[in-house]
Amino acid sequence: MSSKILITSLGWEPRFLAGIDDILKSYVPDNVVIFKPSSFFSEITDRSKASLSSKLRGLKTAHAYYEFGSDNHVGIWNVALDALASIPSDAEIILDITTMPRYLIWACLHGLERIKSKLTCVYYPPESYGEWLSADTGKPQMVFRHSGIAYPDLPTSLILFSGFDLSRAQHFVDFFEPRKIVLITQKGDQLDNSSRCVSQLSGGAEIQVEKLDAYSDPVSLKNDMQNLINVDLEDFNIVATSVGPRPSIIALYLLNRAESSVGLVHANAHQYNKDYSFGINVSAKYEAVIDFSVV
Repeated sequence: MSSKILITSLGWEPRFLAGIDDILKSYVPDNVVIFKPSSFFSEITDRSKASLSSKLRGLKTAHAYYEFGSDNHVGIWNVALDALASIPSDAEIILDITTMPRYLIWACLHGLERIKSKLTCVYYPPESYGEWLSADTGKPQMVFRHSGIAYPDLPTSLILFSGFDLSRAQHFVDFFEPRKIVLITQKGDQLDNSSRCVSQLSGGAEIQVEKLDAYSDPVSLKNDMQNLINVDLEDFNIVATSVGPRPSIIALYLLNRAESSVGLVHANAHQYNKDYSFGINVSAKYEAVIDFSVV
């Protein structure tokens, strides 16, 4: 019988423990891999750690914590790969990305692809978000092993999955100064973010606006994005990132897997709102199966 392994990342938001509680209703893992950030509201995350450890001890579930520094680009990558290296390829894996930093999600996907695993990604949105989310975004960095191919004589096209926080989107535009932006906003968005993005993003780039559903099947979402950029593959250096709904990170990883010339990029925020989000919307739970055992 294959082992059951849950991979998650400690968070200060209420939906972290609430999401774990929901997972454990139908899935009792044999082992839990828990990433623990060393920065941002450590008192709250320490309380979350104590509560989670008590819960897992009650279930007699093995678990281990792997600490990482949020600003340590190399350290996060190495911690993730070391933590996942011993997972058997036939394990029944749940990757809980609810409060997992985006770069860590990409590192985990890379590590799980290395062992050719099949996994289920889950994400729980909150009931609502705070008045502001993050600030003081750092320098964009290319993702190890997924940085694409760039030619000195080609202009840049930026695939940008945008969201509520337009300042983070602008940060990438300012850094790359792209000639073209493929601006993706959430399909069905009631905030009319596409209009806000086009009107507020500065710079002289051509902006192609598309509406896609970040919560759709990640393979289908990857295919939709691939269709959008096929015409640009020969004429641009293409970089891609998301400051929108967290599940879009998975589809971008699959896009890079299909088109290795497309580089993935991220930038850490150095400040977060303690009241980043409120509650948990269990009924809107995102769930998707990724099978890396299929070549």
